[in-house]
Amino acid sequence: MTDITIQKAQESDWSYIQEKLDKYVLDATDAKWHQFFVAKLDGKTVAFTRIIERGDAVELASMGVDYYERKKGIGKRLLKFLIEEAKKLYPGKPIFGVTHRPGFLKLLGFKEAKEVPEVLKHKKYHQCALDPSKIKIMRLMV
Repeated sequence: MTDITIQKAQESDWSYIQEKLDKYVLDATDAKWHQFFVAKLDGKTVAFTRIIERGDAVELASMGVDYYERKKGIGKRLLKFLIEEAKKLYPGKPIFGVTHRPGFLKLLGFKEAKEVPEVLKHKKYHQCALDPSKIKIMRLMV
């Protein structure tokens, strides 16, 4: 892997993000380009994600990595970046992720949440495309 940069999305990234949100069946609820961060590999956008403020909590959401760029550590770097960004933007607020891949979030200190904001429960049961039994709500514990 060569040069990966992570930065705020630009308006020019929006068509890529919209296409991938749809393709990967990710949460596009109220999505706007300026909410996103993108990872670029040698200048080409290959991954994206966003932070959503949820009242007294923060959700790391809508993460996607291009199929042919997976298993290269891009998602992990993007998640590390996003955690630090969420801590800076929303100090002291608990950080959550709603996912069908809890093992990925566990790599960076997330555990299945015992207490969950109502908005995330609603998302799990009413917005996620997958069967709710396959979705876990995780909370950053470090």
